[in-house]
Amino acid sequence: MAIITLDSFDVGTISEIYDQDGNVKEDAWKHDSYHYMHYCMNQIENHGGINKIVLDLSLNGGGSLAAMEKVAGFLTDEKIPLSTYVRMSRAVSPL
Repeated sequence: MAIITLDSFDVGTISEIYDQDGNVKEDAWKHDSYHYMHYCMNQIENHGGINKIVLDLSLNGGGSLAAMEKVAGFLTDEKIPLSTYVRMSRAVSPL
């Protein structure tokens, strides 16, 4: 079993993700949640023998909705319905 921990959903800057030639930097995973998940999945695949993955969000403080959607893309090929919730009015609105 592998455990992937995400404490926040982050989107790296262009300079953190790409080099001068437009290639993804080797350390892009340190700055961007999508690239972190990609890095982790490659590590798991290269390790071999792992058939269960836990995505630990227990300490996740939030962050970028776009980053969260990209991370969720590693979990399913299906469209993930998203909505907002306003605590004061208890209104739920689809995004």
